[in-house]
Amino acid sequence: GGLAHVEQFIWRLCQYSSSLDTLEKRVNIRLSMRDLLQKMHKHASQLKTVDEAVQAVIGSHDIQLLLDAVLQFGNYLNHGNRSKGNAIGVELNSLKQLETMKYSAPL
Repeated sequence: GGLAHVEQFIWRLCQYSSSLDTLEKRVNIRLSMRDLLQKMHKHASQLKTVDEAVQAVIGSHDIQLLLDAVLQFGNYLNHGNRSKGNAIGVELNSLKQLETMKYSAPL
């Protein structure tokens, strides 16, 4: 017995180093494409989740009411301060300060 069909094919590939280099490059490209597609799918799912969360926040009437109350409260506290009073918006990072606020007299 001679070599099996698959063994003959591999033997011929090994005979031609340029064919082997080309084959290696093609395999590497194919593996890279597979990895890229997997990463794209993974991130597309994450982006969809973030987009759905943003749409839920934007469409939430309760969150709009809460932010409006925070804005009014901030304007009340800053009444008389020309640079801070009568604000037309609230920066989201300023919401962190709400939990540390203290007051000494009832509103």
